[in-house]
Amino acid sequence: MQYVALSPHCATLQDNIEDNTTYMYMYDSLFFFLFQDRMNNINQLADDFVANDHFNADAIDNKRKSVAERFAALQEPLKAREEKLNDALKLQQYFRYSHMKMAGVVR
Repeated sequence: MQYVALSPHCATLQDNIEDNTTYMYMYDSLFFFLFQDRMNNINQLADDFVANDHFNADAIDNKRKSVAERFAALQEPLKAREEKLNDALKLQQYFRYSHMKMAGVVR
């Protein structure tokens, strides 16, 4: 069996793919935490309006529930995407490690 030495462009491509996967993973995590903070603020504000007998308290409470349901519906797909990105990152790191080992064997 003969191994072909990898070009320097291959390492650069692997770095770019690994960096992009890492950035997407970080962006999705940041997105989730930022919106979780916003949801907490919305809930607190809606609770204040309802507790102070705001004239439109029923509509505010209904809107809060609607937004909370939509946010809850996003959590499961975000978790699935996070797992896929994490798996892709691990696979990319494995390929990078195996290519480095093969290049060392060729030398």
